[in-house]
Amino acid sequence: MMSSSENVLSTTWEKICYIFQLTKKMTINAEEIESDLKGFLQPMNEFKSALDHIIRANNNPADSPEYKESNLDKAFGHIYRAFFDTADWLGMNYHLNILKELKPYNVDTITKALPDYYSDTRPTLLELRKQIADLRNNKDIAQDKELIINEVDAYSAIVEHLMNIYKNVVALKPSLEEIKRKNRRSGFLTKYIIPIGTTILGAVLGFFLSKWI
Repeated sequence: MMSSSENVLSTTWEKICYIFQLTKKMTINAEEIESDLKGFLQPMNEFKSALDHIIRANNNPADSPEYKESNLDKAFGHIYRAFFDTADWLGMNYHLNILKELKPYNVDTITKALPDYYSDTRPTLLELRKQIADLRNNKDIAQDKELIINEVDAYSAIVEHLMNIYKNVVALKPSLEEIKRKNRRSGFLTKYIIPIGTTILGAVLGFFLSKWI
């Protein structure tokens, strides 16, 4: 049977591993957006610091439980910050890339390709941004670890939602381009061909009418 201190260490370690796995998954997704991850230095620094404390907690079996617990708590804090830094970066870039992908298209094109964009997707993006702001504002490493896990799960779900919206927009790019081309052809027809044709037809009719009258 584990002692009280061993149970605390085991529980903290489980939570470290849980947050690390979520952060690792996000990091892999981030690489799809920016392969060299130039703006991704802070999470990496947090990972390095966390590893340092994990090594300290496990390096010497003779170290006191308090020392081990202290270092695992510090490692947990670094992993927690690494997660938030990663989620912040990824959430922001998904949102910016969604807007970037849609920027070349007008309202009519977007509505035809994404019928629910203005009624559902766009309001959802605004709501997700608000939820992210609330999570960032309430971030506190001093709170109970279970509450932190709940926070992490909530933020992870938001980022995944943004990822799904982004992937859906990217998947519809061919449709957006096709609709844009059709609209351009239709606009050219309406703006130039029909008026020119109408003018010519009017002139021809006018000519013949002048001969018959």
